[in-house]
Amino acid sequence: MEYKENYVVKGLFDTSIHFDSTEQLGIYVEGELENFTSISKTYKGQLTPINNIINHLTNLKLQISFILQDIAAERPINPSHRNNVQANINTLSSMWAPHGHSVFERLKYVYDEYNVAGVQSFWPNVIGGFQQPGNHLQMMGALAAYDYLRERKSITELSNSDRDFIEQNYTNAIEKGNELEETRKSLEKRAINWEAECQKSWSDWEHECNDIWASLTSQKNSEWESDRSIYEAEHDESIEAAKKKISELEATYQEHLKLEKPAQYWSNTADKYSNHSFLYGVLLSAFVFVGLVVFFIFYRNFLEGHELGIQLDTIKGVVLFVTGIAVYGFFLRVLAKLFMSTTHLQRDAEERAQLTYFYLALIKDGAIDEKSRDIVIQSLFSRTETGLISGDSSPTMPAMDVLKNIKIGS
Repeated sequence: MEYKENYVVKGLFDTSIHFDSTEQLGIYVEGELENFTSISKTYKGQLTPINNIINHLTNLKLQISFILQDIAAERPINPSHRNNVQANINTLSSMWAPHGHSVFERLKYVYDEYNVAGVQSFWPNVIGGFQQPGNHLQMMGALAAYDYLRERKSITELSNSDRDFIEQNYTNAIEKGNELEETRKSLEKRAINWEAECQKSWSDWEHECNDIWASLTSQKNSEWESDRSIYEAEHDESIEAAKKKISELEATYQEHLKLEKPAQYWSNTADKYSNHSFLYGVLLSAFVFVGLVVFFIFYRNFLEGHELGIQLDTIKGVVLFVTGIAVYGFFLRVLAKLFMSTTHLQRDAEERAQLTYFYLALIKDGAIDEKSRDIVIQSLFSRTETGLISGDSSPTMPAMDVLKNIKIGS
């Protein structure tokens, strides 16, 4: 849908800008709003003329957005929206000039020199009105407005041709910008059409490929089904053969594990008793060390004549002293027996583990018979003495009988 869009934004000091599209107008208004907002923030909102311009630019931007929505939806522009935009443009013309205009530089100067009071008198007088100054600052603001208008008139008279040249080129630049915007819209529309055509071509090509692929696969379905049946039959046969072989190997391996697991048990038991032996050895050493230290301190105090806390020249003192020594000796004897017992059990477990590994090595080569096997198993699981080593209490190992029954393997 084609839209007839033509806008003329007029401002102070014979400022006039032409726009051939609503989008161009919206972009310009948004830029002006950003610049005036930046100026207002710099002066912390104290410049009332700038604040009024910001308010009217905000309203104009809102009304322009309504027209842009109609254009985007490709529907006729609502007349009320167009009228509201024109009304805001007319209202803006009595207070606005482009943000780069020299009047705003003079406005900043007046604010810096004469504060808000100077601005209140400067702005009404500079835009063609009149306000009676009520104090010195307002008087200075009014004089600043007079100076600005006088300077502007002098500049206009001296360089009128230059001003016409600048305005003409500025108008040409706006027209070129509008032409470029129209070109951009045309290119964007062509790009959208090209994308739609490419998408359609891609969809057609994809459907064609799918049809060809379906045709090819339908011709091979029967062959693939036959090959799959043959493969499944061969696969089932291989699985059955593998299961049978695994069962045979598992049976053989279980026979091997009948004595390998006891060997592992005795190895773990030897490690456990080794840890216990180390613990009791440390406790025994510490107990002996503490006893020696206590005895040394007691004996030194006794020789030096210090107070011992126990009177050895009385029956009570002697009884307590002898009782303490007896208790210490009892605990020392218990720790010694625990240490020796765990050491003995550790060696016994190590011997049984080594015997088991030796027997496993023999049966691997088939060099031992059933009778020798019974002898070894009897030795492995015989009773172990847990007291102090008073004689040879290691496992009975009839080595000669075993060696006699060893068969020389090939």
